[in-house]
Amino acid sequence: MKLYGDFEKEDWLNVLKLSEKELPNAFIIHGEWGFQDNISLWKEILSTNVHMPKWNTVIGKFKNRNIGFANVYGSPMASNIVHQFAGSGTDLFIQTGYFWRLIFYYTIWRYLNCICSTNARRRIALVFTRPNACRS
Repeated sequence: MKLYGDFEKEDWLNVLKLSEKELPNAFIIHGEWGFQDNISLWKEILSTNVHMPKWNTVIGKFKNRNIGFANVYGSPMASNIVHQFAGSGTDLFIQTGYFWRLIFYYTIWRYLNCICSTNARRRIALVFTRPNACRS
């Protein structure tokens, strides 16, 4: 039995029940309390080869690229998603939404520093939006 800290790429892919071909190239981490509408919307956007490895996560294709989306609230939930997918090989994480901005950034940066010491470097793009900025 491996300990959490000993997991490698293949272990994380097994946890997520994804093949390397299905792994997202980019992953959107969206902070908002009401997740169901967002998950439904992203299922439509990523309508090709849709997978839901977790209850709050959708992976599919957009313009022929694997993209992931997770609706999270709170930095522990966000860091859990980012840690698992970064360990699996996802290179780019984009934060949107309006929950826990700086706490999220600090937590993710801490986790990625741990992962980056043994894996390739990861990139983070932070995109902040105001609540309801994109709603009509």
